[in-house]
Amino acid sequence: MYSRFLCLCIILSLTACSSVSSEDVRTSGLYLDVTLIAPSSSELRATARLKVGTEDSNTLVTLGQGEYFLLEEGAQGVQLGAVDSLFGGTYYRGTLAVADTSGLALRLTLVRNGEQPIVTRFAMPQAFIITAPDADTAYSIAADAQVALSWTPTQGTVSVLIESHTDCGEGHKEYYSTLLNSDLGYHTLRVRELVEALLTDPLIDVAQLHCTTTLSLTRRWSQPAAITYSGGEVSASQVRELALQLRP
Repeated sequence: MYSRFLCLCIILSLTACSSVSSEDVRTSGLYLDVTLIAPSSSELRATARLKVGTEDSNTLVTLGQGEYFLLEEGAQGVQLGAVDSLFGGTYYRGTLAVADTSGLALRLTLVRNGEQPIVTRFAMPQAFIITAPDADTAYSIAADAQVALSWTPTQGTVSVLIESHTDCGEGHKEYYSTLLNSDLGYHTLRVRELVEALLTDPLIDVAQLHCTTTLSLTRRWSQPAAITYSGGEVSASQVRELALQLRP
């Protein structure tokens, strides 16, 4: 899942990211990009990047000796470790075990040499569970069966991203996604939506397809970083997954 948080600027600029040392940039010139994911009710995964100037910058900032990010909840915390990006530069990540991620109030502190610590405060969305269908339920592709998803509790106007990763073996894979602008606690998918491209491939015998689909539901919201930075965003998500079986 951390692969989502590698240097995304490569997609936009088609060039590798450059890197500068933090000693060359004041905090007021830093853009903070943070992603938090709760894959369960007891675990938080955090990734942070610092960029020079604005969101669109492809120059990442590497913290110096004695500088670090600290993610805290109440009296407990974890220092984020440095990771070299495949595309250049450095990002920072860590995992924090908590009693309950639902609506959790958190602090991310950047400690820098010669400056006051900068604290960004934010909260996680409400946690939820998938109530239907049951894991490993089998659905017919030929019948274009309906997959009736439901989850609880709901959270009003918070958006919900539904993604599916389908693997039918022999290299036959497909991805599908849809974004719900409000959280009503239910949504219906059709099986053929999940394998649409495979069904139109003349080299694939649909009558022989046996697939596993992993559905991922993400409840996400974003909050601004501390005003001390030049800008920034904290994206916080609750993610739950469910595996289904697709049969001819």
